[in-house]
Amino acid sequence: MKGLQKRFGATHPDTIASALNYAVDLRANDDLLGSQALAEQAYQEYESTLGPEHPYALYARTNLAIVLRLLGQLDLAYEHNSTAFDRLRQSLGRDHVLTLACATNLAGDLAARGDHEAARTLDEETLTLSRERLGADHPSTLACLLNLSFDHTNLGNAAEGERLFQEVLDAYCRVLGEQHPAIVAALARQRANCDFDPMPL
Repeated sequence: MKGLQKRFGATHPDTIASALNYAVDLRANDDLLGSQALAEQAYQEYESTLGPEHPYALYARTNLAIVLRLLGQLDLAYEHNSTAFDRLRQSLGRDHVLTLACATNLAGDLAARGDHEAARTLDEETLTLSRERLGADHPSTLACLLNLSFDHTNLGNAAEGERLFQEVLDAYCRVLGEQHPAIVAALARQRANCDFDPMPL
C-alpha cells in the first residue's frame, strides 16, 4: 500500500484497492479501530474518484459495514450494507456474485440487530440464488449456509440449525481443508462475513 501511494498517489485505484484489502487484514488481526479508519478512507476515496454508484465504492461500503458491526455500531453498519445491497441489485442484478455476498453481510446486520426472522428470510433467498449461480460448494454459498444455521438456532429451531451446521462443517472440511480459519470461526459459532477484493481497473 505504501509503495503504491508513493508511486501513484493516494487516490489511484490500485492504491485504494490495496488499502481496502489491508483494512480487511487489520480486522482479521483484531485491530478493529485501525481497520475502521482505513476502510472509511478507502470508501471515501472510491466515492470521490469513481462516484457513489460505482461497484467499487459499494464494495468499500460493505467492507466498512462489517467492521462497524463488530464494533457495535449496528445501525450505521445496516445503513451502509442496505444501501450497497440496493444499489448493487439495481446495477448488477440480484444473482450477481457481489450482490449475493453483500446480501450475506446484510443478513448479519439484521441478526445483530435482533431481527432473526428477517435474517433467515434473506439468507434463505440468498442461499437459493448462490447455489444456482455459484454452486453448492462455493465458499460464499457455504458462508450463507452457515449463517442460516445460526438463524434457525436463534429462532428456536435448534434441530434444523444443528443439521445445517453439521452440513456446512462437512462441506468446509471437504472444500477448504480441516485447518482453514473459516472452520475455526464456525466452531466458535461466529457468523461468516463476505469480504470484497476489487480487481485492478
